[in-house]
Amino acid sequence: MIQGNPPSGSGAWQKVNLWKYLPGDKLGWTWHQALVVVYSPNTPIPDAIELTPDQIGFTGLYCVVQKAWLVDPYGEKTETQDFMIKRNIIKRALHGQGWKD
Repeated sequence: MIQGNPPSGSGAWQKVNLWKYLPGDKLGWTWHQALVVVYSPNTPIPDAIELTPDQIGFTGLYCVVQKAWLVDPYGEKTETQDFMIKRNIIKRALHGQGWKD
């Protein structure tokens, strides 16, 4: 995925944890983000964030977890975003069962 090539099969996933020390008035704070991306080329994953070919280079990638939070200089955590698709929804998409309301 990072090199612009599609994964070898449906269900491949990538987990990324990012962080950055903040400058200026947020000096001493740390920004964090966790992402999980799943490859489902045949069936869309309902409610997931689809990554477009313009962003990645091919279709079929869906962000199923996106969490972001700040940690202050005293270690206190403040969540700024928490998005997670339930595992059974991902499994249904990967097994071609589609989505039924």
